[in-house]
Amino acid sequence: MTPNRKYDLIVFIILFSLVFSMKLDAASLPYSWDALGPDIPSVYINMARNGFNLLSGDVIFLHPPLPYLLGAASYLIFGEQPISIGILMLIASSVTLFFTYKIGELVYSKQAGALAALSLFLMPLFFSHSALSLAFNLVVPLHVMAVYFTLKHDLWKFTAAASAIALSREMDMITVLVLAIFWLRQKNKRHLALAIPFAVSFSWMVYVKLVYGSMIHPSFFRLFAPISIALLDNFVARSTEFFVNQGRFAVIGVILVSQYFQAKKPAIESQFEYISLVLILSALAIFSFIGSFLPRYLLPFYPLIFLLAFGGVSKYKSSFYPGALFIFLSIIFISGWHGTRDLPAGWLLETNMEYADMVKTHQEAAAYIQDNFPNALVATCWPMTTELSDNMFGYVDQKVQVTDNLQDPNVDIIYYSRQSNCYDHKISPSQFRLLKEFSSKGKLTRVYQRI
Repeated sequence: MTPNRKYDLIVFIILFSLVFSMKLDAASLPYSWDALGPDIPSVYINMARNGFNLLSGDVIFLHPPLPYLLGAASYLIFGEQPISIGILMLIASSVTLFFTYKIGELVYSKQAGALAALSLFLMPLFFSHSALSLAFNLVVPLHVMAVYFTLKHDLWKFTAAASAIALSREMDMITVLVLAIFWLRQKNKRHLALAIPFAVSFSWMVYVKLVYGSMIHPSFFRLFAPISIALLDNFVARSTEFFVNQGRFAVIGVILVSQYFQAKKPAIESQFEYISLVLILSALAIFSFIGSFLPRYLLPFYPLIFLLAFGGVSKYKSSFYPGALFIFLSIIFISGWHGTRDLPAGWLLETNMEYADMVKTHQEAAAYIQDNFPNALVATCWPMTTELSDNMFGYVDQKVQVTDNLQDPNVDIIYYSRQSNCYDHKISPSQFRLLKEFSSKGKLTRVYQRI
């Protein structure tokens, strides 16, 4: 192993140790919100019922299969428990941070890369998602790897990363397309290899057509059917989310100021700035057409702005400016890790660690119901209907009888959560009495018993 490889290995171990030590508790929590929907059931069905059989229509692939296959493999290695997928997420987050560092080292300096990676980790959106068991989080490092291998002019490694993106998520092919165009501008004779990721993506759509009857799974259209016509409003909203929220306005301000004062740049810096600008604007434009937008969709592009910011301030002779920027951002970001928002949808809480408060209140309520009313029929709504339905989700040891019909005369217990579409306005005090309430920083669950 060369000295550079040894150094890289040490850097990765340090980053993984940081992520592991700070996020292991969150990675051990039961699954949250969207992970209870298409992600974990698909992983479970793919692994337990079909044995990696991609030709079975019983496996509900809303997106291409690579993240699900990785999750299934993690289940096989570590067992069917939330920590199994959590460990996979910690590894993916560490890979994202590592390649963020590597881009910084390549384009600017080791210091710029290290501070960009650490700042990215502390950003509330990334910090929360670094342990969230979502298939999308496995796609994020692939974007950063694809950018790195493009800047390194390593065509075959870029092709591998781009093909992995093609096997992970349809909309993320925008990154592959932008980088492929950049490759085509380099007058490289091996351009035929750039067709491989697109061939992979097309092959997957042909498979979906054969199994489900359409080139993209019908459920995908149901999720993203509201194609918005308010494009300008959406673009402003997506741009605000990317450039302003969670203190990112400070990062953008540093980029603009440093760009103004910079002299002539090396070619690789100009290339990186061009790639970053086109990728970010392309992503914002694409997501402006989508009504069902989630903040996490922009995660693959945040490493770029941190690299641009720390790369810009690293040009000054004094090391004070990069250090001062890192301390300033750390204070802003860490102060945003937690909050007391009282929101009706759990996915809205995933922008910081408030989702963990929600999960803990659900965990406590589920344990209370299971311990005290193991044979009761529980009326509740999603996501609690799923949380109580199987022990694989991490909330109960044994399946609890559940129904979403509050009017069922056999209902013994009502389980209410503010973070759901539940029954607080329908519960009759003459029929049900409040037994127990669990709350944490604005997140609330209640357990009622029939009188």
